[in-house]
Amino acid sequence: MISVEKNRKFYSSSIVLIGDFSPMMFQPYWFKHCEILNDEEFNAIKEMGKTIISDHLTVFETENLAFNIEEKRFTIIAKKEPFEIMLDTFDRIQEKLDSVLIKKFGINFSFHVDLESMENFKTFGDVIAPKQYWHTLFEGDKDTTETTNGLASITMRKQTDFGVINVKLESSAIFTHAVFFNFNFHFDVDTKESFDILDVNDCIGEQYVDFANYADYIAQKLLEEVLADGK
Repeated sequence: MISVEKNRKFYSSSIVLIGDFSPMMFQPYWFKHCEILNDEEFNAIKEMGKTIISDHLTVFETENLAFNIEEKRFTIIAKKEPFEIMLDTFDRIQEKLDSVLIKKFGINFSFHVDLESMENFKTFGDVIAPKQYWHTLFEGDKDTTETTNGLASITMRKQTDFGVINVKLESSAIFTHAVFFNFNFHFDVDTKESFDILDVNDCIGEQYVDFANYADYIAQKLLEEVLADGK
């Protein structure tokens, strides 16, 4: 049996806010001055050498986190576990942005799962997206390697009380015989024109672990059932 927990690679998570932001304000020194990042994290930004600061975009990274701030989007990414570092950092950010109104926000998880063999990889793709309907359409095409023909990407969507859950599956562009999963828990505004950022932080604090577990559950069940059906 393929185990998501055992075979997972490049596990990352992110929080995305949609609202009105000033990228120039959110440069690394602001995070240090507000005691959101400590001296070690601030110094790591220089070592990473991936900093962009402008009126329209600010980008920088620490060892564990990546920040991408645009005029309408604020993204904080946990590049690796433990994700508590991102959650604690976001908690400190919201304390300094109590006047910011958020129109939408999302919680994301992404990872690659090694399927261990070409047989499992082909079986998964054939079951999740049957190719027999495409054979005549692709007839006459050059017969390339078995890893280049077939499913490239598929997205499934589930409507929820809070918004939508989007699940995207792709052939991994990094690992052989692997599938890339991306889970997006997207919160829409219904009765309110915007969220207070404190509401966002409370929601994330209450539901983040549940969402992470739900993403694992979907990925594990999907792998088990699809591979079983393909045998």
